[in-house]
Amino acid sequence: MNEVTASEIAQNLDVAAERAKYDASARKLVAQKSVLAYILKSALDEFADIPVKQIAEEFIEGMPQISEAAVH
Repeated sequence: MNEVTASEIAQNLDVAAERAKYDASARKLVAQKSVLAYILKSALDEFADIPVKQIAEEFIEGMPQISEAAVH
Protein backbone atom coordinates (compact mmCIF):
# COMPACT_ATOMS: atom_id res chain seq x y z
CA MET A 1 0.00 0.00 0.00
CA ASN A 2 1.27 3.45 -0.89
CA GLU A 3 1.73 5.69 2.13
CA VAL A 4 1.11 9.39 1.72
CA THR A 5 3.23 11.69 3.83
CA ALA A 6 1.93 14.75 5.66
CA SER A 7 3.89 17.01 3.30
CA GLU A 8 2.28 15.37 0.26
CA ILE A 9 -1.17 15.91 1.77
CA ALA A 10 -0.32 19.54 2.54
CA GLN A 11 0.98 20.01 -1.00
CA ASN A 12 -2.22 18.51 -2.45
CA LEU A 13 -4.31 20.82 -0.27
CA ASP A 14 -2.29 23.82 -1.46
CA VAL A 15 -2.86 22.83 -5.09
CA ALA A 16 -6.59 22.40 -4.45
CA ALA A 17 -6.76 25.84 -2.80
CA GLU A 18 -4.98 27.46 -5.76
CA ARG A 19 -7.37 25.77 -8.20
CA ALA A 20 -10.34 27.00 -6.16
CA LYS A 21 -8.99 30.57 -6.28
CA TYR A 22 -8.45 30.30 -10.04
CA ASP A 23 -11.97 28.91 -10.49
CA ALA A 24 -13.51 31.72 -8.43
CA SER A 25 -11.60 34.33 -10.44
CA ALA A 26 -12.70 32.79 -13.73
CA ARG A 27 -16.35 32.76 -12.58
CA LYS A 28 -16.14 36.45 -11.60
CA LEU A 29 -14.68 37.27 -15.00
CA VAL A 30 -17.40 35.41 -16.90
CA ALA A 31 -20.06 37.11 -14.77
CA GLN A 32 -19.13 40.48 -16.29
CA LYS A 33 -21.64 41.30 -19.00
CA SER A 34 -19.05 42.56 -21.48
CA VAL A 35 -17.01 39.35 -21.19
CA LEU A 36 -20.10 37.14 -21.42
CA ALA A 37 -21.29 39.15 -24.43
CA TYR A 38 -17.95 38.60 -26.17
CA ILE A 39 -18.18 34.86 -25.51
CA LEU A 40 -21.72 34.74 -26.88
CA LYS A 41 -20.69 36.67 -29.99
CA SER A 42 -17.69 34.40 -30.59
CA ALA A 43 -19.44 31.10 -29.88
CA LEU A 44 -22.96 31.45 -31.27
CA ASP A 45 -23.87 32.18 -34.87
CA GLU A 46 -27.03 34.00 -33.68
CA PHE A 47 -24.87 36.77 -32.17
CA ALA A 48 -22.13 36.90 -34.82
CA ASP A 49 -23.40 40.09 -36.50
CA ILE A 50 -24.42 41.93 -33.32
CA PRO A 51 -21.98 44.31 -31.59
CA VAL A 52 -20.71 43.16 -28.19
CA LYS A 53 -22.06 46.31 -26.52
CA GLN A 54 -25.55 45.63 -27.88
CA ILE A 55 -25.43 42.00 -26.74
CA ALA A 56 -24.42 43.11 -23.23
CA GLU A 57 -27.07 45.82 -23.00
CA GLU A 58 -30.03 44.21 -24.75
CA PHE A 59 -29.69 40.44 -24.62
CA ILE A 60 -28.20 39.77 -21.18
CA GLU A 61 -30.90 40.55 -18.66
CA GLY A 62 -30.12 41.42 -15.05
CA MET A 63 -26.85 40.29 -13.54
CA PRO A 64 -25.43 36.94 -14.67
CA GLN A 65 -25.62 34.36 -11.89
CA ILE A 66 -22.49 32.28 -11.68
CA SER A 67 -22.56 29.42 -9.14
CA GLU A 68 -25.67 30.86 -7.52
CA ALA A 69 -28.47 28.92 -9.21
CA ALA A 70 -28.79 25.21 -9.84
CA VAL A 71 -28.75 24.08 -13.45
CA HIS A 72 -30.91 21.08 -14.27
